[in-house]
Amino acid sequence: MAWQLVAAGYRPEQVDEVYLTHMHADHIGGLMSENRRALPNAVVRADTRDVDYWLSKENMQAAPAAAKRFF
Repeated sequence: MAWQLVAAGYRPEQVDEVYLTHMHADHIGGLMSENRRALPNAVVRADTRDVDYWLSKENMQAAPAAAKRFF
């Protein structure tokens, strides 16, 4: 994600908010870069229901083995 911002004339530090439509890997995968926040100054906003679902230990334990890595 960072190289696209730079190509458009922005620095990752300039991004101050990110709005997620939902928390699937194809939407949130670019938020981290080598175990660091790709947009260090950004507040990430997501629907509480999505956050509650994906951060739930119970949901992770109930998920199929192949899906556990997404929690």
